[in-house]
Amino acid sequence: MRWRNQGGVKESGMTKWILQLRDDKGTLIKTKEDTTASNLENFSDVEIRMALTYTETMSQSTTNKMMIYFDSVSDSTKLGELTVLFDSTKIPLDVASVARSDVTISKFTVPVGAKIKCLDNNPVGNASYIYENVGKDKIKYTPYQSFSSSYKVDCGKYTYTGIKYRNESKDGRCGPSIEKRCPGSQCCSEYGWCGGQKGVKSDYCTSMQKIDETKHTLGGYYNYFDGIDINNFKMTVKEDVSNKPCGTGHGNCPGNECCKLTKWVPMEGVCGGNKPDKSNYCSIPIWKWSGGRFFTLWQGTGSQYDGDGSYEESPKLMTSENMVFKCKYWDPLRNNGQTVYKWENNSLKSIPSVPSGYTVYTLPNCDGIEYGGPG
Repeated sequence: MRWRNQGGVKESGMTKWILQLRDDKGTLIKTKEDTTASNLENFSDVEIRMALTYTETMSQSTTNKMMIYFDSVSDSTKLGELTVLFDSTKIPLDVASVARSDVTISKFTVPVGAKIKCLDNNPVGNASYIYENVGKDKIKYTPYQSFSSSYKVDCGKYTYTGIKYRNESKDGRCGPSIEKRCPGSQCCSEYGWCGGQKGVKSDYCTSMQKIDETKHTLGGYYNYFDGIDINNFKMTVKEDVSNKPCGTGHGNCPGNECCKLTKWVPMEGVCGGNKPDKSNYCSIPIWKWSGGRFFTLWQGTGSQYDGDGSYEESPKLMTSENMVFKCKYWDPLRNNGQTVYKWENNSLKSIPSVPSGYTVYTLPNCDGIEYGGPG
């Protein structure tokens, strides 16, 4: 505030100015005392600034009063009062500085790319979580780094859009040793190279991930570092061939199923199981030496009629089926393996439960996948 001391207060008897800001009900918001010598002189131009914390700023009503006293607060020392109007919608433009906790925010505009701590309206965590302003009033959680300084703000004005994308590979390399993931829907191979397409068998996409009894997809050896373009994820839908005949006159079993013989002459049986896992269909052990030790694999009694994996040759787009998703790691809402999402408008949208007739696919890692809010 600024005013002219017209000599109405005797210089010899004055020790300080006192300002009090009160809301429209008279509730005290803040008191400011000033003993600056130049401000106490008769006929001086008095200037006193009252800095408000964020909480104090937001405690104001639309119409407030600034009371001016000298020496003490009483009716006899009150020199006057001013009406102070407050409009919370203009804070980002009009407040030059707002001090809160141990940080002062110069202007309320947070630069794009700046790190933010949410003092209020934290979308998914506690006050220690750090977010990044990614522009257009959107923020993302940044779990991979720590920052010595950040803006401390009310995050109610921002839209939360998920977890900040891990470093994307620009040279085709990927994996835990360099902390880079593949672009698009490529798989991260055992040797740390990006390639192929998730769900389509290749030298890069070799790790089978079972979705349910009839569906699976193929990812990289380091599938935590596979690409995250869900639009192009594929999966194989296996036809229901339980107890399909195999053997003489019938041929091989489909997929990886084993032929369990029910008749030796001619050799006939039924298909089932999942080679090389042991089951009532895959019951004949064979041994394979690898890595300095033996491994037991299982095949059918009619092994010449066992499946050859042909069903893996025609996978479908995952998004073309009735699919919903969960996140094994880095769930956007910090609820790993629990939140159910649908894929809509290139983003994951949270829904209350799995719809009837839908299949759940648990994504290995959801950092970088856009979160679109409740669906």
